[in-house]
Amino acid sequence: MGPVNTKGSGYAVLNYTGEGYAYEIYLYNVYGIKNIELHVAAPGTHGDVVAVFYAAAFQNPSQVTNGVAAKGTLVGHDFLGPLLLPLAVHLPASLLEDRYVSTGNAVVVVHTLANEGGELGAWLPTSKAMGPMAGMRMGGQMGPIASVSAPAPANSMGATSMASGQSMHG
Repeated sequence: MGPVNTKGSGYAVLNYTGEGYAYEIYLYNVYGIKNIELHVAAPGTHGDVVAVFYAAAFQNPSQVTNGVAAKGTLVGHDFLGPLLLPLAVHLPASLLEDRYVSTGNAVVVVHTLANEGGELGAWLPTSKAMGPMAGMRMGGQMGPIASVSAPAPANSMGATSMASGQSMHG
């Protein structure tokens, strides 16, 4: 799936705490959110869903989000897909950090009713340094969400902005 037309924008904050990920996702002018997910895959590919930040119970195409779309903490029992061992044994957050995030193979995706394959999203940075990310390249286009993954002191989060107008999946 190539770029999509959207006026949506926002930013994501994602901090690895050692035990899991504290997150805040802010969206502006985004209509009809279905899900906000964390995928793992090689850059430019769809990959597997490993966590759900938000899933709409009642989907409404005219519902606009302007502000906090999702906020919380992900820990081992929240992970799905390749982060489950046989018999549904959950792997620790450190595996997600070491195997996917720190290698540039994790992406936040905002799925909407209008763009079910992904309206906004971007690959998480591989740097552990707290600070903003520059625009990211996805499928030959600038990706819309820039996020931070970093060990952080309690009650501390780093944030970066996201651009708009591109699809997540190549």
